[in-house]
Amino acid sequence: MYKESPFLVPYVIPQQQGQTPEQYLKTIGYRLTDKNELEKPDIYLKRQTGIARLYAAVIISQGRKAAGPDECFELNEGWLWLAHMVHVKPLPDISATMIMEILQTLGFELWRTYGKQFVKLLLYIQNIYMPQLAAYDEGGPKTRLEMLLAKFLRERQIAQAVGVLPPGFW
Repeated sequence: MYKESPFLVPYVIPQQQGQTPEQYLKTIGYRLTDKNELEKPDIYLKRQTGIARLYAAVIISQGRKAAGPDECFELNEGWLWLAHMVHVKPLPDISATMIMEILQTLGFELWRTYGKQFVKLLLYIQNIYMPQLAAYDEGGPKTRLEMLLAKFLRERQIAQAVGVLPPGFW
């Protein structure tokens, strides 16, 4: 997953001196098409969204008891990811997209587990991170993240992700 989406580390890879824009985009996960061209930004964002959802789903999924440990990753991985991501330099579109996807999938469990500390993190994102993001991003993902944060904080809850298996399913 980290190879496909280096943002899951979380680390924003800086463009190196002498690195072409095409080389840099490959470094942050862009793929080449069949025509040997870089994929379009909207395709890239959709793919990164899917990877972020999968990562978050793995974090909150209970494994089969016969397969070994209950969880591949634990919830604290999601907490650490979110806390670290809001402390790295934001990139247009991708930063807001990744945070939004993680919040939509893990938010319910993070709120249930971390309570007031999670609310403080949401307030930090809204009051400190979003103005930083605004310096780099004016697009739709930033606006959607702002609306999502406002909804969560206004309603004081986050809906559980759709499709989560009940405890003891396996």
